[in-house]
Amino acid sequence: MEAVESHELLCRTAWRAEWPEPELDADRLNATVRGDEELLCIAFTNLLGNAMKYAPDGGGICIGGEVEGGCAEVRVSDSGIGIQAQDLARVFDRYFRAEGAKAAGSGLGLYLVRQIVELHGGTIRAESAPGQGTRMIVRLPLSARETSA
Repeated sequence: MEAVESHELLCRTAWRAEWPEPELDADRLNATVRGDEELLCIAFTNLLGNAMKYAPDGGGICIGGEVEGGCAEVRVSDSGIGIQAQDLARVFDRYFRAEGAKAAGSGLGLYLVRQIVELHGGTIRAESAPGQGTRMIVRLPLSARETSA
């Protein structure tokens, strides 16, 4: 595991996205987490990819975050179709596909994201409502260097 600058990682992930200008509001996320940069990049790329799949053409996508309670909190939000309440608790289950999901997928992406986040000692949760979009919230512990500063 290595020191990973969270702001830099998010900027790089947003820059690689093939979406016209995702809103990046991560200035308050100048923090270092301990982890595998490649795995974390895969996780955030997957979250951003899902936001891109479900946001309407030209719809809003925002990547934001801040340092709170000894963790780097990262939020990936979209203005897409949202997720039904009964499906929300299962979106991180292996092979789960929400009823009526229109985008192609295997049901493994969010499962893998959760595995990567938990491998790093973090948590992930989803907030959503039909027609209101979705927000994925990832919390990763700060590196020892950050918490002792």
